[in-house]
Amino acid sequence: MFESLSTRLQDVFKSLRGETRLTPESIEVALREIRLAQSWRMGDSSWRAEMRAASFLTSALFIRCIERAKRLELGLAARGYTGALHLLRCEKQPSPAVIGSVLLLQGVLLALASWVHGGGPWKFR
Repeated sequence: MFESLSTRLQDVFKSLRGETRLTPESIEVALREIRLAQSWRMGDSSWRAEMRAASFLTSALFIRCIERAKRLELGLAARGYTGALHLLRCEKQPSPAVIGSVLLLQGVLLALASWVHGGGPWKFR
């Protein structure tokens, strides 16, 4: 029964997977499907049922967070983490000549790209 309730939501997320950005409309569609699936499971029949459904979701999230923290702690211990975070300092600041040459190179690359894609030397779209 649970597979039949979650199939529609999976289809929604499959359609969202190809998009590069989530729009408010696509998020609203996903939330509407979640609410519909919850109502089918009688999760919103009363205030008590809503609290019960929320407690199930919260407890599942809490357990997942604890398991993830344990994996993170184990991974850090395997890499020799002792509680102190040592950062490397950048002692030398870039010179104005280096900054200027980088900006000049970027300008040349921008002009070349606009010339190749625009069909002419200084045609910007």
